[in-house]
Amino acid sequence: MKNLFIILSLLFAFQTCTTANQITPENLILQHSGRLKPLDTFSKYFLLGVYSKSKIKGLSSSEWLKEALVDETTANTRTIFFIRNPEVIHAYGLKMRKDRKYSFDEIFQTLGVVEPKLNELEKIPKEKHTLTQKQMLETYYGVLRYYYFNKSLNCFFPQFELKTEKIAKLFQRKKGDMVSYYFFLNYRDQFDKALTQAEQTTGDEIDPANMHILQLAAKLGSLYKQSRPTELKVIPADPTTKSEQWLSPWEIILNNKPSEFHSKYLNLWNDYTQALISKDEAKAQALNKEIYSLTDIEASKQMNTHRLTMEVMYNNAKLFQKSIAFLILSFILISLSFLMYTEAFQRWAFRFLILGTALQGVGLCLRMYIRNRPPVSTLYESIIFVSFVAGVCGIIMEHYKRNGLNTLLTNISCIILLFISFGYEADGDTMGMLVAVLDSNFWLATHVVTITIGYGCSFVAGGVGHLYLIYRIFNPMDKQTISDISKNMRGTVLVAVFFTTFGTILGGIWADQSWGRFWGWDPKENGALLIVLWQLLILHAKLGGRIRDCVFAAGLVINNIVVALAWFGVNLLNVGLHSYGFTDSIAYSLAGFAAIEIIFALITCPLARRIKPGVQTS
Repeated sequence: MKNLFIILSLLFAFQTCTTANQITPENLILQHSGRLKPLDTFSKYFLLGVYSKSKIKGLSSSEWLKEALVDETTANTRTIFFIRNPEVIHAYGLKMRKDRKYSFDEIFQTLGVVEPKLNELEKIPKEKHTLTQKQMLETYYGVLRYYYFNKSLNCFFPQFELKTEKIAKLFQRKKGDMVSYYFFLNYRDQFDKALTQAEQTTGDEIDPANMHILQLAAKLGSLYKQSRPTELKVIPADPTTKSEQWLSPWEIILNNKPSEFHSKYLNLWNDYTQALISKDEAKAQALNKEIYSLTDIEASKQMNTHRLTMEVMYNNAKLFQKSIAFLILSFILISLSFLMYTEAFQRWAFRFLILGTALQGVGLCLRMYIRNRPPVSTLYESIIFVSFVAGVCGIIMEHYKRNGLNTLLTNISCIILLFISFGYEADGDTMGMLVAVLDSNFWLATHVVTITIGYGCSFVAGGVGHLYLIYRIFNPMDKQTISDISKNMRGTVLVAVFFTTFGTILGGIWADQSWGRFWGWDPKENGALLIVLWQLLILHAKLGGRIRDCVFAAGLVINNIVVALAWFGVNLLNVGLHSYGFTDSIAYSLAGFAAIEIIFALITCPLARRIKPGVQTS
């Protein structure tokens, strides 16, 4: 086991070092959603938003993004738009496919028919939209976002031909040369003068050269109106302006005459785009390094740019995906150990549980370093953190009991939580800027982390409650194990009560500092209080002899519902000062979870009460 961890650490360190020393398109820096991030992160979540996956077969997200920027013909025919609702597919007039994936060209051709209906839907308040209408608009916005984004560099595309000797000589080029919109920016004065002369000529006086100038002006004007994408903010702010707002190439080009600072970047991006279009890999790589070096210098004035390099490494490592793979393997091995009564399977299942939990811990630590904040600041991070807490608790309990039951329980809990987190990961950048109410490292490190640990311990206690009821029904003769599980129930719920109570009190102090009141009966506050009251109720009833182990276990099962409602349910209300993490896509899942837990408790608790541990039953 020791050798396994040494090998893992060495491999991880090697991967970190090699990734940090590579300068690739993935490392290019841009500003998006209020923060600096590597292009790798931007491309990953851009693709996730439309394709529901972070890579296409044969292409990484960064490679796909590069293709979308410089090769529209190929990119627009890739089936990257995932439409999960058949009614939406029908509304767009598309043919039903098994994979429900369509290309930009296919959807764009149908917009002429469906766009009037979409415009009418936009006038209806969002809360009145049906699920189908909501998804129709989501698809529409995704297509529009893609349409404007893949024109981010077309200001550098050589798409204007110099057809006459006069115009070619004016710009010191050869007849037949292809030039870009940006090219004309450098010859604006000459072109304006030639255009003025061409406009002053009338009738038979318009020669081919003047006609060509007028045609060029019309094409330039059309491109000016159609292409104003601003999402690819890859050019730092001019230091003389004392601004931290980065700009896209089009924003600078359309803002009259670029400064000398910005012109340097525009020239580099122009050359880089030409190299990508002509597929000159050597030149593109050299220009990529030059752009990275310059932007790294400017970005370092705002943050430690090594964090961005580590973010690329974090994205490539896919630690949470690897973690769930080890946890699934651990689950399979521990299940086999119960079927075959093989201790070797049990030992290796425990080792893989440790490995899977360790990967979650490493992933959380990397996120803390990259964003320079505690591990819990978003709903996504809270799910990952609760999974990690559950893993640690399970490892500790299994270390002392060595019966395999805690390994089984922990694997199930962590796997479920990680799968839930993957759903939230698809919603957008999981390292985004915080809302003002959370923008405080001190309170993130105290209240938020403490209450989230409480959530984790509460779910562990609920899991032990499940385990007690099932074990008592199916293996009532093992009196010692049943007694041990009973002790685990009491121990875990005590730990949960401590963290949830302490976290709730810290939340009140935070509220007093932020909003001038300790308690305001906000839904999130009420949810936290409800967890504490329910846990204290069943704990006091148990310690006071009012309820026995079976009812206590059922109370812990119901406790899972209370925690889920406080954690996720309040986000369905869209009210309160805790206005972050709102989501309306989990109502059915939450209701289903609550129904399953209630049915489980109603069925297993009466059955378990009829069975006395250590007594043979038929």
